[in-house]
Amino acid sequence: NAKVFASQSGCEIRDVGAVLEETAMITQRVQQFNAYIRGVAQSVVEMIHDTTDFVKTLPVGHNPTDGLPVDTKLLHRVQELVSS
Repeated sequence: NAKVFASQSGCEIRDVGAVLEETAMITQRVQQFNAYIRGVAQSVVEMIHDTTDFVKTLPVGHNPTDGLPVDTKLLHRVQELVSS
């Protein structure tokens, strides 16, 4: 966001508010999507009979409860968006 506003010498408060509102909505939707995907993945992992073997085969950085990466690319991008 800062990069966008730095290139604009004069921007209206309405525009800034709209960008911030969109950023907040994107962040909220990503968090909801992440929670949904992790819930579904956790349900799938719970159906596995031998979870210890499953956990042993997970790559480094993956959550043993749902098998997904701890830090997904989507979450990383949203964090970059919010922190910029």
